[in-house]
Amino acid sequence: MILNVLIVIYAALTLLAAISDWQHLPWLNGLTMAAALVLLLGLWQAWLVPVGVALLVAAAIAQGRQRFGHIHWSHLAVRLVFSAAILILWGVAHFA
Repeated sequence: MILNVLIVIYAALTLLAAISDWQHLPWLNGLTMAAALVLLLGLWQAWLVPVGVALLVAAAIAQGRQRFGHIHWSHLAVRLVFSAAILILWGVAHFA
């Protein structure tokens, strides 16, 4: 249950951020939206959860490099904490 809530929150926040900033970097925001949708699909196909998380972390790295010329570490740290929590709960749910 907690895993599903975290997945929905993470994907929803990412989708809203990408939609609100659509015109800045449309191709990168499109990638971010696609990654968030893959994560949401993980609610039905469990193997998509780590794929969606990996794509969202990659999108965060690309966003920082495109916007600032370097990785935005505080943004990436928040994403990594959320991603780690989701992956740990996903692993416990599927391998324990």
